[in-house]
Amino acid sequence: MVIAIIAMLSTLAVNGYISYRRQTVLDFAADNLISQINQLHSKALYGEVSGERLATLKGSEEPTVAVTETAANCFGMKFEKFDDEYMVQSYVVPFNGKKEWKLGEWQYVGCPEPSDEQLQPVELEPEVKILAEDRVFYLVAEPPEGKMNKIPGDASFALTLVNRNAQTDKRVISVDLAALKFSKGYGK
Repeated sequence: MVIAIIAMLSTLAVNGYISYRRQTVLDFAADNLISQINQLHSKALYGEVSGERLATLKGSEEPTVAVTETAANCFGMKFEKFDDEYMVQSYVVPFNGKKEWKLGEWQYVGCPEPSDEQLQPVELEPEVKILAEDRVFYLVAEPPEGKMNKIPGDASFALTLVNRNAQTDKRVISVDLAALKFSKGYGK
């Protein structure tokens, strides 16, 4: 009888740990993806800041390395669906500052589509896969304001992260690019 109780408690403890680990991996993956999207916005708004440039921005009196000006870049992520999941790639492309008259206002020509050579894979947890509505879409941060766009589509959308081993474990990231707000919730 005592052995049966110990065996049952051990099984419950192991199952509890495995469930906790799956939930934690999903939480970390969702937080990681949100931080990478925020990083796109920051880089487009402030530019890429190297260690030398950061020292000069902080007010160091004598920089050890000369600060060089760089052209403005667009920073983005490409989400492309293969079979039942998405491959996520990041990219940097030069910003086209030319303006055109569209919809009653001047708008930047902006960011071109990246070539295959400009795409770099984004590291995600191997146990997590991403689900979304569109087959291919881009999240793009454009200078000079750091404006975020989803191409094609609306500024509000959702990404669902699921655990490969337990499809019932989900995290839904609701994204509002217009307000640059993210909310993370549990999926059904």
